[in-house]
Amino acid sequence: MNENYFDELLKDNSSGSLTLLKSLNSIIKNLPEKNFPSVSDFRRLFDHLRQFENINKYLTRLAELKKKKDLIGKLTLVRSTEIYLKEIPVRIYNNFKKEAGNIKSLITLSNSNTVFHVLLKIHSESPKLNIFISESRPVLEGRILAEELARNNISCTILTESQIPLMIPEIDCAVIGADRILKNGDVVNKAGSMILAVACKYFRKPLFVLTDQTKYSEQTNFKPKNYPTDEVWSKRDSKIVIKNYYFELIPRDLITNIITD
Repeated sequence: MNENYFDELLKDNSSGSLTLLKSLNSIIKNLPEKNFPSVSDFRRLFDHLRQFENINKYLTRLAELKKKKDLIGKLTLVRSTEIYLKEIPVRIYNNFKKEAGNIKSLITLSNSNTVFHVLLKIHSESPKLNIFISESRPVLEGRILAEELARNNISCTILTESQIPLMIPEIDCAVIGADRILKNGDVVNKAGSMILAVACKYFRKPLFVLTDQTKYSEQTNFKPKNYPTDEVWSKRDSKIVIKNYYFELIPRDLITNIITD
């Protein structure tokens, strides 16, 4: 049964790392009391979710508990993760507000759970907030974020990545999440973030990374993984090479500040 649960999780290529961690933690919580993921499950989870630093740390800790057969430790991990996930957005929002002050417009991309909850908080205090969202091709996670905001009665404007530079002069700041922060402060996030960062630098607009402390890594480099090319174009031609990188590196000097919990 647990393999079916993990299969559904591993099919999710549009959720942010906190949403994926929440789903993974829920699966672990609902496994039979004495069960841990199998060796093959761990292998699949690490391979598919390796870009997400917080999930890697969670899985590493879970593997250690499995090796020790520490069932109490597993329960403690699940409960502490549940509490932490609830507290993160509030802490980050409070720190962001101190840094950014009152803003009337911003731009973001992809589908970060952290950014979503911060937007809810900002909108509750500034109902006229203008939100621009890059749709994040090819999986279109930005549209998912837009739909979530609409369900919460929050209006927004969707645009493609190529239109980002056109919008930057109209906004007060840009906000993105992070999937990993390297040891030197460079940030790994959804492809399109680099376009946003360069445009913000050119127009002298602040770019804030909103993330929790579990995203900090001891790694010093990043190698992008090429995902299924059919998502970009199903064309088959030996003379056409198709690339589909979900994640990219944003240098620290293009980032105004990294705001954590």
